[in-house]
Parts: sequence; structure tokens; C-alpha cells
Amino acid sequence: MDHLKALTIKGVMTFAVLLVILGFVFNVSLIDVLILTAVVGGLSYPIGDLNIFPKTGNSMATITDFVLVFAVVFGYGLALTNHMVSLVQAGILTAAVLALGEWFFHKHIAKLVLHKKRPFQLHNY
Repeated sequence: MDHLKALTIKGVMTFAVLLVILGFVFNVSLIDVLILTAVVGGLSYPIGDLNIFPKTGNSMATITDFVLVFAVVFGYGLALTNHMVSLVQAGILTAAVLALGEWFFHKHIAKLVLHKKRPFQLHNY
């Protein structure tokens, strides 16, 4: 149940950022925003939030999230178009805003999920 709450929070945050930046600023369709939300959440939650974050801390997990989001947005955009400058701008802007949100999300997930999973371990976050 805690993972469901965390995924819901992450999904809403990711969708909102992608909709505003990609949907409203870069005119990406709602379907593409939904697909990107699912891909970003499906990759970054198990990789960044559940594996990298507990082992290396908030900074490294946030950097990982930035790189992952940029790669997903850039790669997905490359498949749809070849406007390289717009893709780089969209990728960097989206990755930066989501990385900022992830910094705070990691603090929340540390309390919501990770402390329950490993309550007696020294945590690196």
C-alpha cells in the first residue's frame, strides 16, 4: 500500500510537470504525455527511488532521475520528430523541474516506504 501511495504521488507530480512543460509549452499531445509519464515512473521508481536512493543518497538519486528523464524525453521526442534544439530544450527543462520535485519526493519516500522496509539500518539519506 505504501508503494501505491508513493507511485500515485510520483505519477501526479510527473504528469503535471510533463503536461505543463511538454504539453503546453512544446505542444506534445496528451497521449504522448501520458505515455511519457508511465515510462518515466516505470523506470525511475524501481531504479532511482528504490535502488539508487537508499544506497547512495538523495543527491545521486536526483542526478540519476535528471539523466533518466532527459534520456526518456529526448529519445521519445527523437522518435517523433527531428527538431534537435527543441528536444534538447524540452529535455533539459523537464528533467530539471522533475529533478527538483524528486529531491523532495525522495525525502517523503524515505519516511513512507524505506524506513518501514529497513527500520533498523543506518540510512544514507
